[in-house]
Amino acid sequence: MNDSIPQEQTLSITMLMAKGYTVAAAARRVGRSHNHVRLILLGERRSKKIEQALMALPFRPLQLRERVTH
Repeated sequence: MNDSIPQEQTLSITMLMAKGYTVAAAARRVGRSHNHVRLILLGERRSKKIEQALMALPFRPLQLRERVTH
């Protein structure tokens, strides 16, 4: 398990946002639920396949959804 420590340090919500993705956008991109991806990013679940898919996401400009207020 020690060989996965460096990846856990780089795989985070902050890293995802630096690549231009919100958790929800990344989840849509890798075909998994928002909650599942969030739990992986927080280290509460493990999935090599999803971790690799998140690391492989290309960089893009960050687009945050505007909050709708009525």
